[in-house]
Amino acid sequence: MSAGPMCVILFIGALLTAAATLSHVIPSRRGGGVAAVTSLANDVFLVRDPSLQRVEVYDAVSCALSRLITVHGLGGTAWGLASCAHFKCLYVSDRSHHSIYRAELTGTNAVI
Repeated sequence: MSAGPMCVILFIGALLTAAATLSHVIPSRRGGGVAAVTSLANDVFLVRDPSLQRVEVYDAVSCALSRLITVHGLGGTAWGLASCAHFKCLYVSDRSHHSIYRAELTGTNAVI
């Protein structure tokens, strides 16, 4: 049995209610899944294939791909992605290398 295409689904709902409404869908790329996701400000960050050593950045409102961030040295098993508003960076865990990478969100990687 073959599974259907995988995608990331973003839900937007009222903070004080249990109801959530489907707002947008970020489609899969080449049938692959998502290894990690986080958001910060107006951006949603995804790692799909860690061996590509990149983080995809989507606009949080339109869900359109806005840019890619390269994480040099990232191995094939990224298990987590976290964002930090204070230090304006991403943290990407890498099980393959038993490491955590920090990607700056300044300059060309700036958060809007």
